[in-house]
Formats: sequence, C-alpha cells, structure tokens
Amino acid sequence: MQGVFAPQGGGLQQKDPQRCGDGPLFGVSKESDPAREAGEEEEEEEDPFYKSQTCKRSSLLRCLMALLLWTLLAACLPALCAGSDQVTAAAVPPEDGLLLQAGTEPGSQGALQGPTKLPPHFPDEDAGQGEKVPDGLPNSLEGEEEGEEGCRDWALSGSAGQIASAMRALGVDLLREMEAEKGTGNTIFSPLSIALALSHLSLGAANETQKHLLEVLHMDSVPCLHQALREVTQHLHQTALSIAGRLFLKKVRKGPQPIRGQGTGHRSLPSRRLPVKDKFLEASQRFYGAKPVLLSGNSTADLNAINSWVKEATNGKIPIMLTELPPNVLMVLLNAVYFQGFWKTKFDPLLTERSLFHLDKETAVSVEMMKRYIFPLSWFTMESPEAKVAKFPFKGNTSFVAIVPSLDQQKNFAQVLSEVLQHNLQTSFPEERSTRVKMPKLHLEDHTDLNEVLTWLGLGELFSVPDLSRLAEGPLTVSSIKHRAALELSEEGVKAAAATSVLGVRSASVFSLDRPSSS
Repeated sequence: MQGVFAPQGGGLQQKDPQRCGDGPLFGVSKESDPAREAGEEEEEEEDPFYKSQTCKRSSLLRCLMALLLWTLLAACLPALCAGSDQVTAAAVPPEDGLLLQAGTEPGSQGALQGPTKLPPHFPDEDAGQGEKVPDGLPNSLEGEEEGEEGCRDWALSGSAGQIASAMRALGVDLLREMEAEKGTGNTIFSPLSIALALSHLSLGAANETQKHLLEVLHMDSVPCLHQALREVTQHLHQTALSIAGRLFLKKVRKGPQPIRGQGTGHRSLPSRRLPVKDKFLEASQRFYGAKPVLLSGNSTADLNAINSWVKEATNGKIPIMLTELPPNVLMVLLNAVYFQGFWKTKFDPLLTERSLFHLDKETAVSVEMMKRYIFPLSWFTMESPEAKVAKFPFKGNTSFVAIVPSLDQQKNFAQVLSEVLQHNLQTSFPEERSTRVKMPKLHLEDHTDLNEVLTWLGLGELFSVPDLSRLAEGPLTVSSIKHRAALELSEEGVKAAAATSVLGVRSASVFSLDRPSSS
C-alpha cells in the first residue's frame, strides 16, 4: 500500500489509487477527536481502500483467515516471555487487506493481505536454550520414566524455549503445505492442537516411526519432551486458553475363555479387552490429560459421543468433529483447544457498518466492518522482510500480533512468516500510539484432512506401515488425522477453537504365508 498520512486529520493522499490495497493501514493520530469517538456523525473522506482493493488472491475470508488461532499457541508462558507480560500471535494474511485501517507514514508499504494462519509468537528460541542440556536427559517416554527426577527439575526451564521454537517451525511447515494444497482458499488451523495430537501419538511409536514424528515436530532434540509439554500446557491453562485431550477406545475380542465352573470341552465365551497397552494409557493421562472412554460399537452412538465431547471442549464452536468412523476403528485420539479473549480496547458496535470489500477488479462483496478511530496500538515496520507488525492486546496477559507484508513482497506468506519469526519481536514493539483501525466482523470455520499434508512433511508411513508397537500389539495403521478450526471476531473480542483427531488407530489386514497351503 502506498499512502501519505496527514497526522492532524488532513486526510490521506494516494500516490497510486489503482494499486491493490491502496489506502491507509497503520497510522498515528496525534490528537483524539471526542466527537468521532463518541460515534457522532461527521463527514469523512471516502476511503480509497475499498475502491482499489484488487489483490492477488480472490477470497474475502482469506484476509483474516486466522486472526487468532495462533493465540492458542502463543499465550504467555513465564519461561517463554523473557520478562514480558504479553505474548501471542496472529498472522494477518498478505494479500486481501485486513481492513485494519489507519494512515501510513510517507513511503511506507503494507496492506493486510492474502494467506491465512496465525503464527506462533514466542520469544527467541534462546529463551530457555542457553543452558547446556545435562547428559543423560531423555527425549523418549521410556527414558523419561527412568530419569523422572532429572526431568522434573529440567522440564520447563530447560525445554520451554526449544518447544516454542519447534512450534513456530511446525506452524511454518504446515502453512507452506496447506497453502500449496488449498491454493487461494482460506486456511485456519492451530499448530498447537496438531502438535499436541502428534506428540501424544508419539508415545505409542517406536524406532523409525517415533524418530520421524519427532523430527517433523522439530522436537527430536527436546529432552523430557512429554513432561515439558505437560508443564507448558499447565501454564497455558492459566491464561484464557483451555486444552483438553481424550481417548475413545474399542474393546476387542481376546479369545475364547471357558465358562466359569465348566470343564474343558464345554462351550466358551469370548472375553474382551482394551486394544491399547496399559503403559500407553497411563502415560496419556499423565502427560496429556487424556482420559480413556470406551466406544460402544454402535457407530451412531460413538459419533455422537465423540462430537459431544469436542463440542463441550470447544465451548460449542466445533459442534461436529467427525462424520463417520472406520468400521474397524480401535482408537480415536482427540485434542481440543479453546481461546476467548476480550479486547483491552473494544470496538463500538454502533460504529459497525456494512462496507464493500473488493475481491478483485470486477467483484465486491458487502461485509460488516468494525471500526475505532482511536485505538492504542503498538506497531513497527520491518525492512527484511518488508512488513508491518502490530500488537493488539487482550485483557490479561495475551495479545495477538498482526503481520502485514508489503504489497511489493514477492515471497509467499509462509516465507514471510518464517523470516519474521526469526526476529525477537517481543523486544521490537514500541509504545502504543493512537491509530485508526478497521477490520471485518468474522465467523470462519475450516476443516482439513492432514494425511496428505503430513505425508509431504515426511510422515507417510503413519498411514501405511507405522511402528506403533508401544501403543498396541499387532499391526496397526492410522486411518486419518483430521483438524477443524473456528474463529469468531467481534467488537468484544475473539473466540477461537481447534480440534485434532487421530482417527482411530485401526488394525491392518494381514495375510501370512507361513505354512504350506493346499490348492
């Protein structure tokens, strides 16, 4: 976006009104206007932003695809915040304007645009990583059990920074692959939910499968991983974020057992047992709070039970997680996260009005636009990559960070996000200044089957011949891994939810030629 901001209310002068996204984005208003803030009518110069928003991608919702799902990941942790009390994140897409509206400084660029994902914003990975990892600290379940005492002292202080860095890297990887898969479509997801589901699954993985899972999670070098993740989630619970896990299990036939009181040779009844190893169940509850619940065998009743749990865990934001179950499902592993944040500075509902949003040169749609003429906002401009970054605080100790790439930026959003997150954003934000802000009122939902995305990242074996021998006996394979996310943005604040399911771990069919056959 090209524009010159007149700080005394002199309006906006466009340099190139035909360019995509021309119009104000961030600007500083040195003097407040009580009449405007009170909502009194005042003639206002027509906003060129709505006339010329002809961006590269043709999706209205892409402009805010995930204003906050990354807040689910980035709530402030004492060990991660490096002394700051505000950490959170959101990435605002690079191509369809976010409609965060304010004047710009001369020569500045920027319009909230395009892709869609809320980046995790944790401080530099140096936080918590400066200490040398003591010899012998484990990064597997078996090792953690053996070194419980050492892990107890090390987990959060020593591993939190590494977990933060790993979450950021995973988020960029997922965004890159999801963008490639969906093209111009919206993408809303929570790397936190996906990471917790995969790390939970890694409890049951062994050998190469476990190694590949931890590599994709960027957590292969994190000591005391599961205990550290438990500490992280416990600290996140102290914010406006809630995290929950659950295991739904099917009982399987163990084999015929003689009826009590009858001798051999009499009829027998099949006994039933849980297909999952006790050690995995115990670790699931201990590290991920995932209580095991039995499936009834009735697909309709089981689906209702699973969806009801997700609906409750996400405060009703995700009412339907699954629409069907595989006939031979043995286990459904679920993770759900929910965030509700209230703006520290709210938008006035009386100022919300419908405005045109241009998808391209030929197409425009009418959307509800929230606005505030004086919004205390901390923001700055980055040179590499060319982007504007702003922090919107919630009540409490969380906020979200909007990343606004320059329109001249040739890199895709995943590349921009990766470069931005290499900086220590927490030390870069200046003091808040009065800024004029506009943004759409949104309610977005998205669902993704992660099989293909995770296969591209190197986890294709999960869906073919994984080694899940620490989870259950016999050949097992993952049917599918699904993710759903929802985002609601209003004058009061933000509600965001996400859930990830490892859709049953099911038995694989086996045909063995281990003895002579007759023909």
